[in-house]
Amino acid sequence: MEDKIVIKKSRALGPSIIPLLDKKTIKEPIDKDPIEVTIPNKEKLVNFKSFLVRPHTKVSKKVTVKDLPVLIEAAQILYNLCYTQIEWINGSYAMHHSQIEERKPLNFFVTADMKIVINPVIINHTKVPVERVEGCVSFPFNAPIKVKRFNKIEVKYKTLEAGGTMSKIIEEGLSGVDAQIWQHECQHGEGKFIYEIEDQGRDVA
Repeated sequence: MEDKIVIKKSRALGPSIIPLLDKKTIKEPIDKDPIEVTIPNKEKLVNFKSFLVRPHTKVSKKVTVKDLPVLIEAAQILYNLCYTQIEWINGSYAMHHSQIEERKPLNFFVTADMKIVINPVIINHTKVPVERVEGCVSFPFNAPIKVKRFNKIEVKYKTLEAGGTMSKIIEEGLSGVDAQIWQHECQHGEGKFIYEIEDQGRDVA
């Protein structure tokens, strides 16, 4: 059985640093045909909107040790997208890898306060969902809509540690906005959306 960490009282989206590591830091082997996510020269103005892909229904792959070099590079893009205005959306609480990768999406998301959530799973939730209002960066031309979300959930996941390795399994209980964010991002990992996929009719400039 794999070791795990249980967090009894904490905010779901607490701080976790995204290490700026190069591939030499990762000692484990990389896939023969890795997905290369190139970060443009930092001296130039980066149009992070250009990394967004059209909504797709591909289920995201479980992250393994071999995926960490890709994850580290993509996490920097996702974090910046949290602070990028896209149409009427001034910023996002979190961004899922599937929103910038359509060929081989990985199941992780990055939050606006720099937490990397790897292989998220909702293991329990309250019985009756409540109405919340949400929008989605993948559908920037759509108005916010009401969706059903559970107010309290129990989750498990891993995160990225400072040395560039995956942590033990972490379990914690979430409520309110944190629970809402998790449910939204887990839908992205399943290739599901709050809107019908046909509703996204234009590319983001």
